[in-house]
Amino acid sequence: MLLLEGEVGLEIFRAYDVRGIYGEELSPEISYEIGLAFGQFMGEKKRLSVARDIRLSSPVLEYTLKAGMLASGCDVIALGVQPTPLLYFSIAHLGLDGGAVITASHNPPEYNGIKLCREKGFSLTYESGIEEIKKQALGKTLRSKNWDSLGKEKTLEIRPTYEAYLKERIELGRRINMVIDAGNGTCGFVGDMLERMGCQVDMLFPEPDGRFPNHIPNPLIEETLKTLKKRVVESHADLGVAFDGDGDRVGFVDEKGVAVKADQTMMIFAEDLTKETKKPKILFDVATSKAVPEYIQTLGGESLMTRVGHSYVMEALHHENGKMAAEISGHYYFADDYYGFDDGIYAAARMIEIVSRSSSTLSETVRRLPSYVSTPEERIECSDEKKFQIVERVKERLESAGYKIVSIDGVRIELEDAWALVRASNTEPAIVLRFEGKTLEQLKKVEGIVKEVVDKVMKNN
Repeated sequence: MLLLEGEVGLEIFRAYDVRGIYGEELSPEISYEIGLAFGQFMGEKKRLSVARDIRLSSPVLEYTLKAGMLASGCDVIALGVQPTPLLYFSIAHLGLDGGAVITASHNPPEYNGIKLCREKGFSLTYESGIEEIKKQALGKTLRSKNWDSLGKEKTLEIRPTYEAYLKERIELGRRINMVIDAGNGTCGFVGDMLERMGCQVDMLFPEPDGRFPNHIPNPLIEETLKTLKKRVVESHADLGVAFDGDGDRVGFVDEKGVAVKADQTMMIFAEDLTKETKKPKILFDVATSKAVPEYIQTLGGESLMTRVGHSYVMEALHHENGKMAAEISGHYYFADDYYGFDDGIYAAARMIEIVSRSSSTLSETVRRLPSYVSTPEERIECSDEKKFQIVERVKERLESAGYKIVSIDGVRIELEDAWALVRASNTEPAIVLRFEGKTLEQLKKVEGIVKEVVDKVMKNN
């Protein structure tokens, strides 16, 4: 087995997916072994769906992944090129045993990866399955079935079923004029779907292209929203929507061409949710503004902080019987009238519905929300081998200095009117920082404290 040759491939097994540079860390041979190990982990004769994104390396990785699953004795339902949420939807809606999607989300085009799921579309974490799959692949326990026990493959067009499901749940108050930036990813079809649901849609970069010739499809980065902002203003649209490469994340732009922060989006969704649900429990990740839980409380809801990562958030949402969850990176999870996994397309439809029923513009809605002074997430390059060690050293120094610490994911230092977060990215070789205060002065104070510690730790490592 290729994975047994030295350390090749070991670093691709991450907290909630498999991810690496194609041809260096991830290969068709490794994809086959993961497919075989995943099928063996799930159990013989399980029904598993498989999808892929539009990266140039995705077809060959999909082919070998499916081959491994079939060799394990599992049946495969091939969905073809689809956003990640449609893979989740196929599992939850059709009652399948699990599935996998070939994608590296918003990473540069040389990357690719595999997200592995169990029943109900729940993504595997390192603790709930990825580590075991790695051990099976490394432990010489992989065995292909005999020819008469191999799994069977069939294809399925899932989009019509998904569209019908959304149409039953989304009711517009008026016709919405909008612009969508698909970023040459997997969501180019969404414009036609939303037009059939009653929207007027102007599409940017709908053509699938794994080279991402216009911009990296990452709605978290302001630079990628330039064209969308300009088009929204020029066309007098009600809002703009930007999807990431595989459609599980989404960002919004108001009618004035201003990006709506994820913290603000969370509060808009929470406000809408509390109109229909009494005292809903809403989860937010550790990088979220303090304004979010405070606002949820004023709305009559309950809030709970969780660690970053779609697999962990999804598990926490269901474990806590929550109605919604959100991450600062643009993942939104609805469990009030949906399956509870992160779906950027469904979240966009919910936002469109909210705007269509409101007498206020999106910018007016944002303006009345509470806010703190905060920074966007800042990323410092750091190798995968060192990033977790450095965060742990930062935590030790801040604790020894007597600061109040929240350590459910990295280290969040809490001052009276400010906080800061230092955590290792699970998808990139980077350390992530974020700072917030009630005033700019308070933000700068906590930023100075934390950055001084981070700089010292990184110089010593």
